[in-house]
Amino acid sequence: MTIPSWQWLTGENWEAGAHTSYLQFKGNELAGKTIGMVGFGAVGQRIAKILKCFPCDIQFYDPFLDEFDPLYRKTTLEDIFESSDIVSIHLPVNSHTVGMINSNLISRMKQEAIFVNTARASVVDRDALIDAIQNNKIRGAVLDVFDHEPPDEKDYLLIHSPKVLATPHTAGATHEVEDHHVDILNAKLLTWLKESKLVDHQVKN
Repeated sequence: MTIPSWQWLTGENWEAGAHTSYLQFKGNELAGKTIGMVGFGAVGQRIAKILKCFPCDIQFYDPFLDEFDPLYRKTTLEDIFESSDIVSIHLPVNSHTVGMINSNLISRMKQEAIFVNTARASVVDRDALIDAIQNNKIRGAVLDVFDHEPPDEKDYLLIHSPKVLATPHTAGATHEVEDHHVDILNAKLLTWLKESKLVDHQVKN
């Protein structure tokens, strides 16, 4: 509702009646919603900590994670899509994840559910997502990544949809992020120089 309400306000549409905007631009609270994370690494867990404060019920699918905060619930991929109010994708791209979020999974989503992808577009079946959006099978989507960047004709079907909040791959674009990258790289290089080994795969990837 933020963008439509801003457009409404700057368009000088606020006429007599104190409750006009209040009634027209009602949204929904995060409190009490079930958030399903697909992939529960560093990014997913950081977002989960923030969402838990609203409060939200957090569940996740990650076959490589066995130790986790008991505040969160590990479940199947199918259950994530069937029972979540918001499905959020946090997957890397590899031979196992390309096209992983397919029509079978997207078709399991609640009609009022929202799909969020700020990870990588290639892990999602774009045609299945377009079908779900255009035929009102889900409430909408929040997308920061696209199959083609710059977008092609099919990407623009999503970008122009009123049911999609789209941003141009800027979810991690801050002035400070480059400093974070340098700090991580320097720390790994120092570890390598001292111990002749890397402590994890962040530099390699």
